Amino acid sequence: MFDKNHIKLSRGELLELLISEREKNEELERQLQDARKELASKEIKINNAGSIAEAALALNGLFEAADKACAQYKENLERLYKEEKKAKSCQKLEKNIQIVKIQKVKDTPQTIEKKKIGKKTHKSIMDKFKDLSK
Repeated sequence: MFDKNHIKLSRGELLELLISEREKNEELERQLQDARKELASKEIKINNAGSIAEAALALNGLFEAADKACAQYKENLERLYKEEKKAKSCQKLEKNIQIVKIQKVKDTPQTIEKKKIGKKTHKSIMDKFKDLSK
């Protein structure tokens, strides 16, 4: 900062030189602070980029888990629907079996004979109808 030429300067000149050097020093300090702020900002951006990538990976995992849960829920609903459908058809079948049993109990020799006569009558009517349509 000082060399042999500065020794020959007057007090006022030395003060001016000191003030000038001080202003340069303050300007350099401001530039250094700005550079540090910019560096910190870039480091934050770099860290955030890593955080964003990690968040994206976490979200992907979350979405995969949600997809699996939806698929499992759908499978359970389909299985329950099939089981319910089977149960209803079994109930219908059991009800029909009971109706048939009741009808068999109600069928006496007389009702059976009436049914046979009804079938014969129906057959004879159908035969007559076929004859007429020829």
